[in-house]
Amino acid sequence: MLRGKSQESIMAGAIFLGCRKANAPRSFKEIWALTNVPRKEIGKVFKIINQIIQKKNVEQGGIITYQNDNISTTQTNPEDLVGRFCSHLGLTPQITSSAQSIARKLKEVGVLEGRSPTTIAATVIYFAITVFKLNISLAKISEKTGVSEGTIKASYKYLYNAKEKLVDQSWIDSGKVDLGAI
Repeated sequence: MLRGKSQESIMAGAIFLGCRKANAPRSFKEIWALTNVPRKEIGKVFKIINQIIQKKNVEQGGIITYQNDNISTTQTNPEDLVGRFCSHLGLTPQITSSAQSIARKLKEVGVLEGRSPTTIAATVIYFAITVFKLNISLAKISEKTGVSEGTIKASYKYLYNAKEKLVDQSWIDSGKVDLGAI
């Protein structure tokens, strides 16, 4: 089934699958950056490898535990990306956990639905940095996340309009956040 596929694309698909299996999911874009294999090719090879493993499992009578492990093919969670990107930006654990909290609240509030997890993560980080009055440029966030400044700014407007629902009251009570100042 993999005849005609390059070794690089097979390795990229295997890396993608291994990351999912290890509960450390990575996006196609991240695997592409690592391997230089086009994202579409990684997806195609991943699906083929998945089919091969499922076929072998049926042939072996269910001995392979892979099928029961339920490998998810959904996109990477924005909360996971927020943690990773905050680390790349050198942000404190407090800002990281605050940004992850905002990302969780987005689901409840329904803001930024339909946007990619990477866009959501970049926008949430920019929002958290703005709320906590940190001096990190939008250009740096854009560089580390791979999301354009224009996309972050456009998405930020939606977060700004829902700021009362997204900012934890304890942050305001502690004096670390002033919603009137953002």
